[in-house]
Amino acid sequence: MKRILHYFSDGRFVIFLALAAFSGTALSATEVPATLIISGTISKGTVAANKNDRINVINAKSGVEEGFGIVEDSSGFYTITLSKTTDFKGTELNFQLVKNGVIYALLDSGKPATVIFNALGFFPAQLSLDMTVGSKIGGSPTNPGNGNAGGGTPAGGNGALPGTGGATVELKFDKKFDINGDNDFTQADIDIIKNSVAHSKGSTAADINKDGRVTTLDIILAIKAYTRFIKGR
Repeated sequence: MKRILHYFSDGRFVIFLALAAFSGTALSATEVPATLIISGTISKGTVAANKNDRINVINAKSGVEEGFGIVEDSSGFYTITLSKTTDFKGTELNFQLVKNGVIYALLDSGKPATVIFNALGFFPAQLSLDMTVGSKIGGSPTNPGNGNAGGGTPAGGNGALPGTGGATVELKFDKKFDINGDNDFTQADIDIIKNSVAHSKGSTAADINKDGRVTTLDIILAIKAYTRFIKGR
């Protein structure tokens, strides 16, 4: 915590409290990590959402995938954790369900489900969104016994991808971002870095830039690398 003293001409002063950046250095507005957690239930429409089905988060303007989530149980409950930097604020996002390699639009009141990324800082913003499965918009059926995209792993590290017909595609990323050692680069790795910033005794693997401490800069480096990784699939 940093105290700033402001003196008036008559000798009075006011103490302002300012939160110093976790890294100890000033970061520009575009270099602050921001996280949005979206959760809700996906109701049956064209098809039903099942456990481990994938939810793609799509940039409504560019059509690029910005992240993904997973349906967590047979009720259709899902969570998506989307980590970006604050310059992403205001981006409009749409959603798709990937089931057995087939992509379906996700709807809200009959229209494409839409949210605006509104997270502003280190602490996550939360948003509730219930959706319904709409019409098929892409993909091709794969193994019906697996609800994941392309029949691969939900995490998407070295598994099959939508449109590959279930074939294994190697996805490359810098191994230093695999904080939890599961041979993949996912939101879970970014969360470990965040927890290490918030606690004095964090994971040494979370020190991405190897400067001897875990700061918001490490979070930003991981978020940017993860964004490139997702978009490169």
